[in-house]
Amino acid sequence: QSSTLIRNLVFLWVGQNVWLVISSLLRLKLYVEEYQLSEMRVAAGIWMVLVAIGLLLIIAKIVLDRSNKWLVMSNLAVLSVTLWAVAVADIQASIAEYNVQHSYEVAGHGVPLDPYYMSDLGPAAIPALDEYLATAGFATVEQRRTFSILRGELAARLSRYDVNTGELYYRTVG
Repeated sequence: QSSTLIRNLVFLWVGQNVWLVISSLLRLKLYVEEYQLSEMRVAAGIWMVLVAIGLLLIIAKIVLDRSNKWLVMSNLAVLSVTLWAVAVADIQASIAEYNVQHSYEVAGHGVPLDPYYMSDLGPAAIPALDEYLATAGFATVEQRRTFSILRGELAARLSRYDVNTGELYYRTVG
């Protein structure tokens, strides 16, 4: 009898925490819409999704009557897949592309593209800057000039850009 009560309380607690994670993700979405995407916002989103999955795995462990070893191994598998995906993905290029597509200069609404942040993204932002320069119908002459100069400065950091694969080869300092 008491184990049923404890089990239901655990379900309630996990459900409440999943709800908090979902509301935090929705808040993060609002920040991204208002202030654009950043590496920290991507990291926060990934972390929140990992927390939600971990909580749902606790529910699965209880419902499926699995061992603690199963729970730990499941969490390690999710973490491993996440680390692999983050290592393979070009997050900086994705951020740059997202910010360009949702900038005021390209979309006609939203916030203007931030040249300082685009510079921080490094040469991975070059394809997005090319898109910006080609599609920014709401950009001023000064904005176009700024991003054209930025694109040139980022390109100067490269040794070679392979247009077929999209691979960026950086100069080594030495």
